[in-house]
Amino acid sequence: MSISVAVVLLSGSRVSIELDPDSRLEALRTKAEAALGTHLGKLITEAGALLKNQGTLRQAGIRDGDTITAVAGHVAVAASTSAFALIRTDGSVVTWGDPLSGGNSKDVQNQLQNVRHIQANTGAFAALREDGSVVTWGDEDRGGCSQRVQRQLQDVRQIQASSEAFAAIKADGSVVAWGHVDTGGTCREVQEQLKDVVSIVASDGAFAALRADGVVVTWGSVNLGGDSSAVRSHLSHVLWLHGGPVGFAAVKAGGRVVYWGSDFDPDERIHGVYETGFQDIQQIEWFANSWVAVGSDGRMSIWGKYNISQCQGVVGVKCLMDDPLRLEDCDDIGSAAVALLSDGTAVAYGHPSQSSVGVQEQLRQVVQIQATGDAFAAIRSDGSVVTWGLQGVGGCSRAVQMRLQRVRDIQASLFAFAALRDDGQVVTWGDKALGGDSRSVQRQLRNVKCIQATEGAFAAIRGDGSVVTWGSSVDGGNSRKVRRQLGRTQEDDQMEAEAKAEAKAEAKAKAKARAKAKAKAKAKAKAKAKAKPKAKPKAKPKAKVRAKAKAKPKPTPKARPGPVPLKRPAKR
Repeated sequence: MSISVAVVLLSGSRVSIELDPDSRLEALRTKAEAALGTHLGKLITEAGALLKNQGTLRQAGIRDGDTITAVAGHVAVAASTSAFALIRTDGSVVTWGDPLSGGNSKDVQNQLQNVRHIQANTGAFAALREDGSVVTWGDEDRGGCSQRVQRQLQDVRQIQASSEAFAAIKADGSVVAWGHVDTGGTCREVQEQLKDVVSIVASDGAFAALRADGVVVTWGSVNLGGDSSAVRSHLSHVLWLHGGPVGFAAVKAGGRVVYWGSDFDPDERIHGVYETGFQDIQQIEWFANSWVAVGSDGRMSIWGKYNISQCQGVVGVKCLMDDPLRLEDCDDIGSAAVALLSDGTAVAYGHPSQSSVGVQEQLRQVVQIQATGDAFAAIRSDGSVVTWGLQGVGGCSRAVQMRLQRVRDIQASLFAFAALRDDGQVVTWGDKALGGDSRSVQRQLRNVKCIQATEGAFAAIRGDGSVVTWGSSVDGGNSRKVRRQLGRTQEDDQMEAEAKAEAKAEAKAKAKARAKAKAKAKAKAKAKAKAKPKAKPKAKPKAKVRAKAKAKPKPTPKARPGPVPLKRPAKR
């Protein structure tokens, strides 16, 4: 029996899609795109969860009558590590941020027309146009220059990215790769095997392609999953793939998982076949040198560094964000994970610094979890938010707790959070210099529909399609040079100027108050020192007095006068 699902664009356009509950999520996206006549970006459930192209409608918890919110491709913002790229309604592109990470697209600006999707890695962008051609810019070594393969980049259907390379699937199922050779920028050695490819996933330094016959082909860094020779005999009849930061997992029928990668230390290589015992698997994640799988029946299993085989009622898992630019030790990558349970509670696993013990009693009726590099934020059903982890990067939200009400979505940079409320307002916290302080643009953050992030900045798309940014200027937080292209008006300029003037006055007042307090403390200390009576000379200890007396030379005694001699009387 089929179910009816409504797919709604932010513009208000709405279509009803009829599908079998066991249909793949990709089928929902394809039908919705055809009905709406536009390429779709994010698909978001009523609970605020982001739908991935993995599993079925039933596994994702989608029921008859549900409404899915879709973000149209032409109102999407893509982000590299330190730059943004916006697809405007006319299919043109605006970029800003670090020029070395793709923030400057002037060399290819004339080619950036009729763009329907943009893929980004850490330092470059690849734009897929309506005609199937591809335009690239950014760091040349990281895929910003595709001149070597430009003639092959025609009839492209999909683009995937590792940290420093790109891989494109063409309409005929062949694959084209470019970028840094060590991170998957060339697939020459396996080119003949890359036929009838239906999907590609990436780790930070390698790619894994799934063919229509269920066979998996890999290339790229041998330390990051590019070498699958240890498990090659098991890489057939694969249903779907997942790419973690340092390796891959291939899901097969009956809950079997084939995994490989993480070869930084020969003694800690993780590869093999794991039997989860689940009928089917709806989610796979990597954290702290371990893999975690969630079955459609709510069971969760963790293997690797951590081994946990019996956990029931799990809806999904969220891991800490990883930073591919600081990839040194597998144990540091996603060092903690949080499992969201069907009863609305949440349980944390992994590094003690991200333990939820201090807020465990508050983790009730949780509907969504988001993470920075070292902190978590959970949205509860009443729209309130609970945070934990390292305080400086979002683990402490006390300063904004009163405003964290009616929150429907949270976006994260590597160091801060941005919460989107039902009324379209935004609340931020975390590292102030890296997106945690939005006071300079707070008045402009109205009617916000969605938020995107680089490592240290945020970009908010408003209902009219205009964009407001804040955070580190080198990470794209300053978009003043392209503000008109981003749809900001003179009124926005005025609000920004007023906010800056207020911030300056506030900083001046605080500095004055600190100086006054310092002067007052100094005067008080001076007065106290002046009023203090002179100390009496200390009495000398008796032992000292005796020693001094003993050492003093004794005076020579005066001779005492002797007795007066009696005189004899004279003889007569």
